[in-house]
Amino acid sequence: MASDKIYAGSIDLAVANNSHTKIVERILEDGDVRGKRVLDIGCSQGYLGQTLRAFGLEVWGIEPSAQAAEVAATRIDRVFNCSLEAFFALHGPQDGRFDYLIFGDVLEHLAEPEGTLKQCHALLVPDGAVIASIPNIAHLAARLMLLQGQWDYADFGLMDQTHLRFFTRSSIVALFSRSAYRVESLDRVQLPVASTGIEIAPALVTWARTFVRDADADTFQYVMLARKQAGALGPAEIAANARFSSKACVRMLVLVPYFEFGLATIRLVQPLGAWMRRHGGHVRFMKFADLQLADLQCIDMVVVQRVISPLALKLIRRIQGRGIRVVFDIDDLLTEIPEHLASASALRRLRPLLEDILRRVDGVTVPTQRLGERLAAYNRCQLAPNCPAPLLAPASSHPGAGLVTLIMASSDSVRFDFIVPALKQLMALFTGRLRLVTIGPPGDFLLAQGIAVEALPTMDYLGFRSFIAAQNDAIGIIPLDDSVFGSCKSAIKFMDYALAGIPSVCSAVAPYSDVVRHGENGLLADNNDASWYAAMARLLTTPELRTALATRARREVQADWSLAHAADAWQAVVQTQVGDARAAPAQGFTLPRQRRAFKLMHYWRRLQALAWAVDMEGGWLAFLRRVCHLWRTEGTSGLGRRLGAFRSREH
Repeated sequence: MASDKIYAGSIDLAVANNSHTKIVERILEDGDVRGKRVLDIGCSQGYLGQTLRAFGLEVWGIEPSAQAAEVAATRIDRVFNCSLEAFFALHGPQDGRFDYLIFGDVLEHLAEPEGTLKQCHALLVPDGAVIASIPNIAHLAARLMLLQGQWDYADFGLMDQTHLRFFTRSSIVALFSRSAYRVESLDRVQLPVASTGIEIAPALVTWARTFVRDADADTFQYVMLARKQAGALGPAEIAANARFSSKACVRMLVLVPYFEFGLATIRLVQPLGAWMRRHGGHVRFMKFADLQLADLQCIDMVVVQRVISPLALKLIRRIQGRGIRVVFDIDDLLTEIPEHLASASALRRLRPLLEDILRRVDGVTVPTQRLGERLAAYNRCQLAPNCPAPLLAPASSHPGAGLVTLIMASSDSVRFDFIVPALKQLMALFTGRLRLVTIGPPGDFLLAQGIAVEALPTMDYLGFRSFIAAQNDAIGIIPLDDSVFGSCKSAIKFMDYALAGIPSVCSAVAPYSDVVRHGENGLLADNNDASWYAAMARLLTTPELRTALATRARREVQADWSLAHAADAWQAVVQTQVGDARAAPAQGFTLPRQRRAFKLMHYWRRLQALAWAVDMEGGWLAFLRRVCHLWRTEGTSGLGRRLGAFRSREH
């Protein structure tokens, strides 16, 4: 921390691919953090600490720049205008013990980071943790810069001229192991070469992408949480840390039908992101329709989410033919479809194909035990529960005597006709004091019933969570019919409301009756008019009950349904399917054996671009599109067979 450079800025927690957001996430994943103390080492102007204070943390800071420290003093609880070395000398651990020490892009500026980390043991509580963001010198931009024969420093970024140390993932893990810390999570901030500020010839980047496929190529920074240990690490603890190094990494490819709505986020993106951070693996997410056979290189396991088509079955067989395990993720009982679903008829037609897929794959992941039991006849099912990510905004619900908002949300058609009479009575009784907001299909139904409602369109999952967190004095209304299909769902909506500080009234059926204890962490209502009216009226007229239910529900969800819980469940799936995969010595590199491979790839990309770039239908263009699709999904041999059949029909 010898430099007087000031890193000013602000934090937008809506930007997930950012080291500050990830630092906040790591702290919030620890559960209820209110009252815990943070020391932000190199706090600059206090913008990170200010964000943490909003969640109830006490934040101290160390900042060598007098100008930055003066600004930080207006934002956080206490600021020391000195270097870290001076802080140790002048203040020492007697000034207070901390739950978290934050090194935000600091360790690379230190001459002796290992010695500093060892000294920091004295500042931490017994189970305290260091959270650090550290640049990755193994980013593809740095590799290609050297390949161009250059090593150019810059004012900021990966090649900051004030950096004294340079780190890769493995050397970061080794540093914390030597300093007696147990690594608990390792996250990544990813940037393409063009966004790093390093000048690389575009042609060189294109060439490198054809064979560099390792997990670290686009990692710009690592964000690590490491827990202090009482003494030097033993062999078992060092081995546990080593699972985060680049030499011991299970590599997973996740194929989803789409990213636009919440299903992929809830089921796979967030929990597998937590698995990657917590267990050291690497995950790549992509749309199923974008898969190319080259994407399967250096992959140990493929997860396919709810894609039901003949092509999906064919590709699953092809992937398994390469010796790669395939897991099918399904979140609903699609073998028993209720009439009220908008897509019921289409799903029924697909049932035989779904059953073939379920039998063919190497395993099935489900969000609830009930769903696993219903599908156990087809294949081995493993539990991968739906767990919400920490809400990156303080819960804003403040019950009082003002306007109360009822929220109903669904991304599909659901049965809730049994609550319509109760809603009508309550809207009439609490005129001017009650607001009803719907998200998705429920709005149209209630408007047709003559109920005054603010009907909002379906939102993506992150948008939904941000919306409910911004609602003041709200109540979540979660009706669900008593059916086998409904009972196999998860209680994720109750959990989302809980993290937002919103109490809920739920139908007294599974899955909500599994997690809601009536009168303790929420209210349950039988699916009839009288029961729903009584439950909603009770909450509307008792602000203190709203506060008590919301507080307990939030605490329980943080403790029992964290992303760490989901990550550990996915680790059990990985262990079942691939065990402890070990990368080959040339992990991530797939060098073509001869120049012909480069030519084939070049011609393939040109043909693909030609066929898909022109917006026309029919004739030769349709033929080219078909050729491209077959080549991408079935390979050269499959394409040859199809073209042979095509020529036979033509003759």
